[in-house]
Amino acid sequence: LEGKRIIGHTSFSVSYPTTPAIGTAERIMYGQDVCVDPAHQRQGVGLALCEARVDIARQVGAQMFVGTTWRDNAGMRSIFERQGLSLHSTTLGVAYPHGDPAMIYVGVV
Repeated sequence: LEGKRIIGHTSFSVSYPTTPAIGTAERIMYGQDVCVDPAHQRQGVGLALCEARVDIARQVGAQMFVGTTWRDNAGMRSIFERQGLSLHSTTLGVAYPHGDPAMIYVGVV
């Protein structure tokens, strides 16, 4: 990778809950981090990373995608909405380090 640099990354996990927490999905992908180098933000990198996660969710047979963000992260909320996810709930019990509540978005894959 000489001469190449990483401009973004994402992470996720796939859960096979015995009792689904949301809906009736047997397999749920939980989107975790999406990080993009500030010099490359607002250029579609975050959206591409999120679209890749949804593609992987389909490949592994997930029926549902769950993602969280904080209230002031308009970019991530916009990406979730562009992917057809909708706001499921806001929780104070799972807050970000700066105290903002987690906004939980959910969608069918």
